[in-house]
Amino acid sequence: MVCYGCIRGYYLYHPKSSSCPTCNVNLGAKPLAKILPDPAMKELATKLLPDYTVKEEAEERTYYKKFGIKRKQSDTPSDTQPSPPKIHRSLGPSPGNMIRFELYPQRGPDVPLFLSLDKLDAPYMYTQSLLKIMYLRKYLAKKLKVAKPEEIEILCKGTVVGPEYSLEFIRRTRWKESSKMVLEYRRQLIAS
Repeated sequence: MVCYGCIRGYYLYHPKSSSCPTCNVNLGAKPLAKILPDPAMKELATKLLPDYTVKEEAEERTYYKKFGIKRKQSDTPSDTQPSPPKIHRSLGPSPGNMIRFELYPQRGPDVPLFLSLDKLDAPYMYTQSLLKIMYLRKYLAKKLKVAKPEEIEILCKGTVVGPEYSLEFIRRTRWKESSKMVLEYRRQLIAS
């Protein structure tokens, strides 16, 4: 893994190179166009090395001052310009990304008793819409004291949904109704 600034510097000093200096993958005629900075990596570096960011900014100011180059107006804080208001993000998920649904054990005359599980104390759920079914299975396994989450199947309208799907995906593709989504669960039928 290489930092974006270093990789840009590499291609500026080696303009004829079109491959990655780390893994030697060919990036074509314009390698810089194929490399994108990873904001998650930048945020992680800022969190792990907060002093480095301050030091880097100080060195940048010194560099510009030394050569008499004017920096962009947006980069330099000025006394006459009021500082922009800080945006406070809430730590929790935004209400627009939440989903309400109900979760019940699958019941019916055609469902064998050995597949049925107990009912949850609180079957009404309100959680993030991007929650994956695998995490819902883990939650159920913990609440119902099932040894392995893989032993539980989640169903929407009688059809088993895969663990990789999100609740939002299921709501849009399988549920397709305006009413609150209702999911069912049961033990997974394992063929011997």
